Amino acid sequence: MEIPEYEQSWVAALNRGDAAAAHGIFAPQCLIHMNGGHKPDLSVTEFVGLVSALLSAFPGLQFRIEDAAVARDKVAFRWIAEGTHSGAFGPLAATGRRVVVNGLILDHLSAGKVTERWEIWDQAGLMQQLGVG
Repeated sequence: MEIPEYEQSWVAALNRGDAAAAHGIFAPQCLIHMNGGHKPDLSVTEFVGLVSALLSAFPGLQFRIEDAAVARDKVAFRWIAEGTHSGAFGPLAATGRRVVVNGLILDHLSAGKVTERWEIWDQAGLMQQLGVG
């Protein structure tokens, strides 16, 4: 399985808690479509805010790519993240619970940058692991 360089860089940034690295990986006009959120279509700046909040709630969260497929200007992959809920997550105070979350992404690339992303991740499973719902 060959993971594209841009995604290796993004995962490395996430694993060191650097959501702002998205500005170098995603094209400025990129649109990120994400399921389950209060806003399904995010700008890069909005995406950075969402990811920053997640990394704050789960400091030390570690991502890894399990599968990847590349076809011309599209990349699909499956990811897993593991960490401990040790910060506020929206209105939910830290639970100290360890979680494992997974998701799927389809990226459209142009000139080495992500120009559009579709992301689905198991938000319901995350909330169940935190004892909510």
